[in-house]
Parts: sequence; C-alpha cells; structure tokens
Amino acid sequence: MDCPVGAAAPGVRTLTGLPPPLLSETGRRALMLISDDAGLGVRLGGAAEYAGLALQQINDAANALRLAAQCQPAIVCLDLDLRLPGRLAVWEAAEGLLRDEAGPPLVFLSGRTGHFDLGAAIRLGAVVDKSAHPARLAEQVKRMLAEPEARREDRKARQRLLVRWLRPYDWSIPVEPSHRHWGINE
Repeated sequence: MDCPVGAAAPGVRTLTGLPPPLLSETGRRALMLISDDAGLGVRLGGAAEYAGLALQQINDAANALRLAAQCQPAIVCLDLDLRLPGRLAVWEAAEGLLRDEAGPPLVFLSGRTGHFDLGAAIRLGAVVDKSAHPARLAEQVKRMLAEPEARREDRKARQRLLVRWLRPYDWSIPVEPSHRHWGINE
C-alpha cells in the first residue's frame, strides 16, 4: 500500500521500486499519475496514449516530489481524493509540485462533485472530474502540453491560490464555557 505501483495499458512500462527515467521503450515522455484509483489509471492510460505519452502511476504522494524531480515527467496528474494515512500529504505534494516553476504542468483530479468547494472548482475547470470521458482528459493533457511558457507560469500561480483555497486545515474550534462571569466592564 505504501510503495509505488503501476497500472497502465498493455505494453507500457510501469513503475516498481526506484523509478527509471520516465521514458517508454519508444523513448516517449511520460504522464505521471499520483493516485490509488486503478480504474482512473486504466482510463488515463488511453488518454496518455492519445497524447503520445507513456503512463506511470504511483500511489505515494509523500514521495511524489522526489519521484517527479528524478523522473521529469511531461505532465503530472494529481488525484485530490487520494486516501493516505497522512490526511494532508496530497495537499503538501501539490504545493511542492507547484513551487518548482520549471516543473511539469499539473492537472488536479477529483470525483467529489458534491463537495461545495471542489464542485465549484470542477465546474470552473480548475479541477478535472475523474469520471469524465477519457477523451476529455486527453484533450486537457494535450492542451496543457501545448501551452506557451508564460501561460504555464500563469496557470501555476492560479493553481497555488486554488490549493490554498481548497486545502483542509486542522484548526480547532475555540470552545467558550457556557456560563461566563461577565464582570463589571463587560
């Protein structure tokens, strides 16, 4: 559960242990999927093939930064619904991936369309619905790969704001006693 796994279309090299460079046997660049959803990996495998990329899927958001820096994928798809022991690990991975200006483009994926904030982000197009048709996912990937550098920097800046907006925080709610001594000045 805590080690990288591969789920890809037949003929696509998958990730096991320490990753080799993310190039397939034909020398294609790779789409790195950070998700534990095997069905999403299969659907994105077709989208990656359409975009001319090899699919590499890992389920370890804690090591996503190290793997992305080491393997240098063409694009990274991050599943915001990733179930991990550390609840905020996926958000920390998103912040780390967006911190690197020269890093690959990042696509946020989520299936929580009923969630108030995530549903709004999905409707605005900032987050892609995981249940979308693979052709829509493939078009999104191709569009992001064809973006000029200036637009990519602008997208990353907007995504940093989005992560700050969507990230759950473990703030405790201050508890006031029900009976309070008001004193003379209150």
